[in-house]
Parts: sequence; C-alpha cells; structure tokens
Amino acid sequence: MKPIRELEISGCWELQQFRYADERGVFAKAYHTSDLQKHELGFEVREVFWSMSGKGNIRGMHFQIPPHHHHKLVSCQQGKILDVLLDLRNNSTSYGVATSLELDARQGNAVYIPPGVAHGFQSLESESLVLYLTSREHYPESDKGVLWNSFNFSWPLTPTQISGRDQNHPALLEFSSPF
Repeated sequence: MKPIRELEISGCWELQQFRYADERGVFAKAYHTSDLQKHELGFEVREVFWSMSGKGNIRGMHFQIPPHHHHKLVSCQQGKILDVLLDLRNNSTSYGVATSLELDARQGNAVYIPPGVAHGFQSLESESLVLYLTSREHYPESDKGVLWNSFNFSWPLTPTQISGRDQNHPALLEFSSPF
C-alpha cells in the first residue's frame, strides 16, 4: 500500500492498494503491514468486517470513543462509494471540517482514518461492498455517531436508505467531543 495524498483532514490518507489484473481477474492486497509502517500508518488489525449497500444509501457518521477509539482502513471491494470524513478532534485545526473522496473497486484505492475522525459513506452504485479493517474490536458502549446531515457537506445523491440509528445521532453542534 502506498500513500497517494494526505486529505484535507490531517492524518487522513488516501492509499493505493496493490492490485494485479490479468485474464483471470484481479489479485489485490487489502492490508500490508510493512508498507504502511514505512509511512507510520500501520496498526495491528483487530477486526475486519464489511457492508453491502444499494445506490444512494448512506451509512454514518460513525466512530468509537475513548478508551476504545480506533484506526480504520476502509476500501470499496465492489462498486463505488463517496467516503466522507468529519474531524471531531478538539485540538485539530480542522475540527468540524468534512472531506470526501471516491473509493472505487476498479481503482483499488483506500482511506486511512485516525481516531477522532467520524466516517460515513454514500453508495454511488448498486451493491457496493465496503471492507473495514480496525485497530480495535467493536465495543457497543463506545460506538457513537454524529447526524449525517448536521455538518457542512452536500451528499451527491438523494438518500434512498438511512438506518433509524443513523437518523437519531446527535447533530454536530450538540455533540461534545471526547477526542
């Protein structure tokens, strides 16, 4: 994995995953410790999970609070999504700033997300499969969120599905950040 660029939010990076394509299809690496450690982005993977979403669906904006906060590496393995990040770190010069990038299975890019940055996405194609690698296991009592439409960001598509849980997160202005 190679860093492509640091995003507008400090510590968030777009990465290029190793991909090899030939007449049989594609071979790819979702995580390579040595490559990431060279750029001080590596972490011990403690949990791996995935989600499948239809076009227009929004998931987010999610994070885990201390002491169970975590690093994430997110990629789209099928389809395409608009990945959205929101800085919740109190001492960050980009607190409250949102940024986004397209993650596309055909391109093979990924995003590295440090603790204190909320994550969400909108599926831009039907059956977009998103893979998450995290540095901590899921702790339900530390699993939190910020309301998806309560910060300065314009989602590209009219939302088709948003879970009840995601619709009931506190707005950014009502959220007291522990980061």
